[in-house]
Amino acid sequence: MNYIVSQRVLDQIELECRRNPDTETGGILVGSRDADQLAITHATGPGLQWEGSSYHFVKDTEYLQSVLNILFEYFGVNYLGVWHKHPISTPHPSNGDIFSAMEEVDDPELKLGELITPICVMESGQVRVLPFAIKERGYRVIEWTPRNHDEMQANGSLRGQWYNTDIGRKRLIEELARFDDVGVDAELLKGNDETYRINITLTEDSNRRLVILCPAEYPVIAPEVAIYDGNTNEYEPLQSNLLENWNIYIYLSELIQEYRDVKSNSTAQLGGNISRPLPPRNWVRDGHKLVRVLCYLAWTVVKITKWPSDLAMKVAKYMDRLEKWFDDRNQ
Repeated sequence: MNYIVSQRVLDQIELECRRNPDTETGGILVGSRDADQLAITHATGPGLQWEGSSYHFVKDTEYLQSVLNILFEYFGVNYLGVWHKHPISTPHPSNGDIFSAMEEVDDPELKLGELITPICVMESGQVRVLPFAIKERGYRVIEWTPRNHDEMQANGSLRGQWYNTDIGRKRLIEELARFDDVGVDAELLKGNDETYRINITLTEDSNRRLVILCPAEYPVIAPEVAIYDGNTNEYEPLQSNLLENWNIYIYLSELIQEYRDVKSNSTAQLGGNISRPLPPRNWVRDGHKLVRVLCYLAWTVVKITKWPSDLAMKVAKYMDRLEKWFDDRNQ
């Protein structure tokens, strides 16, 4: 059997491992097989409701089944196996992994023959993906050949686009309706590679717009989103929590709303700095200054006139007391 794997699959697995350096994580492997070749074309993360610790991992089967259903309709690809992360002390499938795998291998409806079970380990900050296959109640090391994903897309079954399927068309209609709900005009364009590009004009600046590129696997794989500046003719990748934590239940209109919220918060903070109200008048501080002036004038009058009058002495005395009172309050 000849095993090949998309380089994008390996990149996605490495990224997921780095997101969870101290926790076991994993996902499913999807692709195609025939009598002579097994091709791994897609990989997922663990899902939304998954469990993991330093020594165990449980994938979100319900979510991953939904992802598999989408990829099957898009490209006719199917389930091939499970990848997951292990501690460096166990760089191979465990007995529990073999037991779980054999439940699937022995299922006549799945028609697997063997389960591809790569084990990932992290050592000195590096991720290693070690390929194994499980069958006949044991595991064996396999050798696979990484291929550029574009090369694998040359295969006829992977040339399709999400919007050409029933699920994809339904998704596109809903995406456009949601754009209307948030009050934006969406310009839908098709690139030379058949992928859709969506332009969203930003209302606060007609020279800037969001450019959204939807890959062939959308929404299984997150879109690429950038802010295009018509004045400089430059693109700036959009910083987005939604893109960082993308899943099939997120819609493009939510990216628009997230962008608006970020801009609104930034504007509010900026405006607050500009229009900050003046501080309330400090009557203790300002009264203290007035008392100092009065004391200076009183002592000046005494010095110039040299009147030993009781009145002048009393004024100076009371001014001195008043100054001390304001000193105490000011402190």
